[in-house]
Amino acid sequence: MALLRAVGHVLLKVDGETPRQRGLINAAYQEWKDDGRSEHSVFRRFIEEERNNILKEYRLNVVDSGEVGVVVVAGDPEAGCVMDETPSLFDENLFRPVTGSFGAGEDARDVYRKAIKWWDTELSRLESVVAGLEDQDEAPHRN
Repeated sequence: MALLRAVGHVLLKVDGETPRQRGLINAAYQEWKDDGRSEHSVFRRFIEEERNNILKEYRLNVVDSGEVGVVVVAGDPEAGCVMDETPSLFDENLFRPVTGSFGAGEDARDVYRKAIKWWDTELSRLESVVAGLEDQDEAPHRN
């Protein structure tokens, strides 16, 4: 979890080689922290929040017991066709639900994958913008 947050820290504190790159990174970081931007809630409500829970409060919002109770539904509940609802216990880490605000009830590994995919998308977007700026800087200037 801390490594997911470390990506942003390194990006913000280390990766900006020029003032313009640092400006773009700072702008992106502020966008990620903006509560009004739901597409970045994985950053605020999972990556940052969970990192703080773990490193500052020694608390992990993932069920860590050996067994987790679930109900397995056979049929199609959306169509109103439920043939069987069987309570079951999953053990041996088959299902580790998140209990925090982002991804509550989902398997923690799925939420981690969402966070990694979000970083991949955001880093690719920033790389594209930086490459575009470098192309502009290298283009011959007309007088």
